[in-house]
Amino acid sequence: MNEQLVSIIIPFYNVSDYIIECLESVASQTYPYIETILVDDCCTDYTTKKVEKFIDNHQGAISYKLLFHTQNRGQSAARNTGMDAATGDYIFFLDGDDYIYPECIELLIKVFHKESDIDWAFANFMKGKIIGEGRSSNNCIDGIYENVVELREKRVIYPMPWNCLYKADFLRLHRLRFLEGILHEDNLWTFEVACNSHKIAMCNNVTYFYRVRENSTMDKTFSERYPHFYTIHKEMIRYVIEHDFQKRIDVFYCLTQDIINNFRFPYFNGCGSLSYNYYKVIREKPYLTLSQIWSITHSPQQIIIRFHRYMPERMGYLFFWILYQPLTWKELLYSFYIYLSKKICRHVH
Repeated sequence: MNEQLVSIIIPFYNVSDYIIECLESVASQTYPYIETILVDDCCTDYTTKKVEKFIDNHQGAISYKLLFHTQNRGQSAARNTGMDAATGDYIFFLDGDDYIYPECIELLIKVFHKESDIDWAFANFMKGKIIGEGRSSNNCIDGIYENVVELREKRVIYPMPWNCLYKADFLRLHRLRFLEGILHEDNLWTFEVACNSHKIAMCNNVTYFYRVRENSTMDKTFSERYPHFYTIHKEMIRYVIEHDFQKRIDVFYCLTQDIINNFRFPYFNGCGSLSYNYYKVIREKPYLTLSQIWSITHSPQQIIIRFHRYMPERMGYLFFWILYQPLTWKELLYSFYIYLSKKICRHVH
């Protein structure tokens, strides 16, 4: 096996109950050529002391490097700090409250030895509260794939950056970084990575345990989290224009599918007004003219729907709903049920 170094980047913040399990999972890897870069995002609990003690007591081939932020800057900034310090041929992201299985890195790196022009590879993962108990994501089918943006559009690729092995040169060549200061930054990251990828590999083996816990990003209320998608949409458009991806049909349909998903999503969470706010964002600045849309899709529907921008805002919003996959009666009933449930909960409390 080639002695190619893998940089495992672990950002952490107040995960003292889980960090040792995380570090031990790295130490138990069957692939020995690993540098572990830990980024302390200004912890206020005992996580840092546990990490320092683990590093002091560790004996083995795997190296550990501990970096510190001077102020809490979030997971995106911590991952960027880790990438800046990485010296490996490959980069792997691992969250401080998660865990990887012993053959994780070895299984992923073997894929690159079979086909050298792969940009990145990812495997299946387990999701749950306790290691050994959970459910598999079941979205990975073994193979090599070239239409990466289409896979993202169809949600075959999960949006999280962890459990993926990236070529470090690929990330540097395209200057791929995490946008700081937002939630759900993974959605933007995966979009940018997919746009620049020529070939990826999937491995159906379960190699990662994603821990579901309280006080995580997903534990915030929907109304706190959802407005960050406004920023993500604007950044996607900016990225497409800046890198001249406008004429790519796969990018066009991926953005279209993202709009549909994000437009409908608030209704299933009892926050319908957020959908209208999102509509106002997507109405602001189209990245393609009508003639450009026609030239890449030859779809009358895709042309007609763009006329919503020439209508009064409320009328355009309704027009947008009617043409862009309106809710089925089952979805309407479900969203109404969620709405009533939240109303009742507020009244009780």
